[in-house]
Amino acid sequence: MHSKQFVVFLMLSFVLGASQQSGYTFQNNNTLTVSASSMRFSRNVSVVDDHVVIWGLGADEYAWIAYPLDSVPFSNFIVEAEVSADTADNRWPEIALALNDSANIQSKQVATSVNWHVVTFEPTPPAEGDSLIFFSFTNDYSNRAKQQDLNLKVRKVTFKKADENLGTVKVSWQPNTESFLAGYKIYYGHESGNYEHEVDVGMATERVLTLDKDHPYFFAVTAYGTSPNSESDFSEEVHFEFSDEVEGDGEEDQPVDCDLNGDGDINMGDWFAFRRAMNSSQGDDRYLEKADFNADGKIDQTDENTANASCLEAWRSSN
Repeated sequence: MHSKQFVVFLMLSFVLGASQQSGYTFQNNNTLTVSASSMRFSRNVSVVDDHVVIWGLGADEYAWIAYPLDSVPFSNFIVEAEVSADTADNRWPEIALALNDSANIQSKQVATSVNWHVVTFEPTPPAEGDSLIFFSFTNDYSNRAKQQDLNLKVRKVTFKKADENLGTVKVSWQPNTESFLAGYKIYYGHESGNYEHEVDVGMATERVLTLDKDHPYFFAVTAYGTSPNSESDFSEEVHFEFSDEVEGDGEEDQPVDCDLNGDGDINMGDWFAFRRAMNSSQGDDRYLEKADFNADGKIDQTDENTANASCLEAWRSSN
């Protein structure tokens, strides 16, 4: 049973993913899996059993592993790395993906568990011709990676041809402040309250998920502590369907006013105002006209999608 030691405020932002171009495929199954131990290494990388370890470095240093891909249209591919990590002071190492040059970083993910888990990247197209894909670990923690044995482990990398029917969802939430906090879990499924999938993200406060656009999704997050059976109740559930996205009509987009409570600041107070007004309509004492982004007299899923796309990052970054 979930205890009530934590409250988690869940926020989602949604980004269309996966290129719709056609092109190169790997053999017959559109997938290529590479053992990390067969990849190229920089210094401070060691092979241990069935994986490699990228050791914690000094400040401003980084190490990498790399794999050559010949004339591949990267925009067609999802790249998955199976990783685990050592942690220090509740900090986890970041793994960065770069194309052609180890400094040409496209995106980063956080390795959030001592157990093996998969982090997913959707890289942008590199220059034409032969290409190298790099996975690197940079010490961003003021030399603590070297001093406190903060290390990144990689076991294998998988390149998958991206399905044009996939989209990406970034699930994020405000961090808790309890001293006994040990991490978070994301739960999601196709029916309200029925969560078929569980993802332990450690101390991270966001995770990008790649999902099939043909299904509705319901998300909730819990926090858990250092004691056994200390997981919280589910956060407020958030519903999303990719079919709710509306194609542009060719007209210039109007800016969205994210100051919903009218206090002159754009912050989490506006997010709480929106959550209170959600599922209300004109005449309801919870109805907030500024939260009715499409001005249809009700505040519903369409308005929530607009809030996620246009206001969520601004609300979060103010705190």
